[in-house]
Amino acid sequence: TWRSVSNAALFPEGDPSNKDRWMLILNWRALLSMLLRTAPYLDEHKAGAPPMEASSMRSKILKSTVSLIRSCRCFFDQGVRPPGWKGSDPVELDATARALWKMTETDLLYHTHSNSCFRAQIMLYLFHPSKCSSAYYLEVMPKWMESWRNVDRCPEYDYLWMVMFSRTRKYIHPRDHDWGALRRHLLTQCGYWLQIPFG
Repeated sequence: TWRSVSNAALFPEGDPSNKDRWMLILNWRALLSMLLRTAPYLDEHKAGAPPMEASSMRSKILKSTVSLIRSCRCFFDQGVRPPGWKGSDPVELDATARALWKMTETDLLYHTHSNSCFRAQIMLYLFHPSKCSSAYYLEVMPKWMESWRNVDRCPEYDYLWMVMFSRTRKYIHPRDHDWGALRRHLLTQCGYWLQIPFG
């Protein structure tokens, strides 16, 4: 990939300066605060409803904010440090992913068919880093599947969960997980997605 090629060019193997490498780590909570300031109606505790007449400027700012968040996902702190890291603070593997899941879990599992459930799914989609340990994904996937099954016949919700499981698939070996439940769910949904009439 381009990233591995650029890293090889910037940090040649055997170069003693590699020991002092720096990492760019962004705080996802700061971006969440920015999103809530851009679209305060996402938080029903502070604003009851979206603005009735959204200007084109407000819409443009919101789209730019969402694009920025999606571009920054790979820089959220996941507890991964380069060899020779000399930081004194302890690091937690999958730190951002676990914090996001903890923040959204209750809404996704128990507040289905409510605005809070769909907002939680959008937050997970926007902020959840793709690169997580297989142990983390194996831990949360059954709960994700349960949440997905709780809401029926909603193409937008289905799309967001398919994206999440597509990210998951990159970091789990095919033999480490039984994908049968996901395949059956996808096949079950195909009739609705394709608008196939049933007698």
